[in-house]
Amino acid sequence: MTKVMIDANVLIFAILGSGGMPNAATRKAANPPYTLVLSDYIIDELRRIFNRKFPHRILDMERFITVAHYDLAALAAADAVLEGDAGNSSRRS
Repeated sequence: MTKVMIDANVLIFAILGSGGMPNAATRKAANPPYTLVLSDYIIDELRRIFNRKFPHRILDMERFITVAHYDLAALAAADAVLEGDAGNSSRRS
């Protein structure tokens, strides 16, 4: 199966029911031959944005997280990735 990770902004529009491309992309990614992949970071971002901008639609967002079929990806913390890259980059003086 092909794994597809969708940006939080696309998921927001799909959850809000705007239809169109975000909804079609999310539906397609959640069904075979594809597997929707989310991360803790994306889920946390969804919760932050819905709490701030769409508090009246939080239940819709939580329902999506509960009902949608997806794999949860473990991603490295941004600080660890940046620290790892710092040693490999060349700097000009």
